[in-house]
Amino acid sequence: DGPGEHDTDPEIRCAANHVLSGLWSSMDDGGGTLGNDRDLFHALGLGRVYHRPMPVSAEAYLFDYDDEHNIRVAEHGGTAHFIWTSPADTEDSGEDIDVFYTTSSRGQHVLAELVDTAGVGDDGDDRSPELAVGRDGRVHAIWQGDVLGGPAGTERGIFYAWSDGSGWSFPEMVASSGASAEVIVTSPRIGVDAAGFVHAAWVSGTPPYPTSLAYARRTSPGGWSAAETPTVPTDLDWNPIFPGLHVEPDGTAHLVWITETDVGGSGTDADVYWARRQGGVWSPAELVNDYGTTDNSADVDVQIDVAPDGEIVVVWASTYDPGGAGTDYDIMINFRDPADAGPSAWGSSSLLVTHFTGDSGLDGDPAVSASSDLIDVVWESIDDLAGEGFDFDIFHARIPRSSVLPADVGVGFANANATGDVGHDLNPDLAVSPCGTVFVAWSTFDDFGFTVHSDSDAVYGRLGDLDGIFCDGFEYGSTLAW
Repeated sequence: DGPGEHDTDPEIRCAANHVLSGLWSSMDDGGGTLGNDRDLFHALGLGRVYHRPMPVSAEAYLFDYDDEHNIRVAEHGGTAHFIWTSPADTEDSGEDIDVFYTTSSRGQHVLAELVDTAGVGDDGDDRSPELAVGRDGRVHAIWQGDVLGGPAGTERGIFYAWSDGSGWSFPEMVASSGASAEVIVTSPRIGVDAAGFVHAAWVSGTPPYPTSLAYARRTSPGGWSAAETPTVPTDLDWNPIFPGLHVEPDGTAHLVWITETDVGGSGTDADVYWARRQGGVWSPAELVNDYGTTDNSADVDVQIDVAPDGEIVVVWASTYDPGGAGTDYDIMINFRDPADAGPSAWGSSSLLVTHFTGDSGLDGDPAVSASSDLIDVVWESIDDLAGEGFDFDIFHARIPRSSVLPADVGVGFANANATGDVGHDLNPDLAVSPCGTVFVAWSTFDDFGFTVHSDSDAVYGRLGDLDGIFCDGFEYGSTLAW
């Protein structure tokens, strides 16, 4: 609008689904279409609770590289830590796919670091990175690699490295395929306990059958325990996929996974299982999706977190049709009471939110974080939530733990540019600070209005800024006086 076309008398309201509705008076003539009298204007702010997505690496602005779908995020002291893969030739790493890392504190980034320091001399690809941050601030990374400092294809394995902020350690091999071209080691997961011990899980075996979950613990610098396999109730031919790992401060490790094997009468459709390692002993595997013995639906993309009071929270995507949700993939949730023992400790599986009873789009790849009173879940969805179109976007729901499920809460966008982009946003991850600031990382094909390339870039969004008000490091060892 031009001079004299004043906008005045604004009013704003917020609906339960986080949509902002703004109304104001304006002398704007709408480009000559409305005349110069005073008119009422209205606009919607759809899901604008997250800041605009930001690339985690400056290379998104400079190069047309494909950062794939491997961005992961962790949080420590209000700082977000990111790990991802890229074929970018950084630190003379070559154009094979390597693992990179950076941090963001109050929007300030550090330069990306090459995690796999052996990547300078190899030409094998590294994939599926994961990271965890210990209470001492040490960052731990794990990934799946073709090779360790040699020609591609000679050996595949699971590798681990750590950083105290002054460079990355030389990678340690956690598991190896050996010389066999048939053996796989894939889907690594990592966690760290309060004492600083690192826990790892992965899938290994000879495809297509059988594969199994493996677990090991880092007992000393460079030393890993022998791989263990969680207890399975019946058939060892169980082929787990999509594993999730959570490690409690006392070192108790929780594993969740998907299997299509008929374990305990669950049928040959994909179902969700859980097991716990406590005091060095694995519990028997338990069925998480309690409808699994009677349904024929597909359950995928399982993730786990444990609340401060010990309640286990598991989310996954499923074609199960509870309450008229339809046979599209929706996000399911279930809980395990820490005070109970055995499979009866699990509650009834439920849709996460009431939104799924009215949608028909594909929802998947959830991530979850549970605090003392809230559960945050993000996922990718092709549903047209608010006119943003049928590209994949990142959805977020914040649920009070006291809610009746499915929770009747609003679903919003984690990618705040959803209504203006046409590129797919995929593979989200989630971390929540002690003060409740939510960091979400994902891969996007959006070009942000031609400011970055339209290849897949690693980006993140932040909900809330409480860490900049009350949690700006003071509770982590500094002092404050006034």
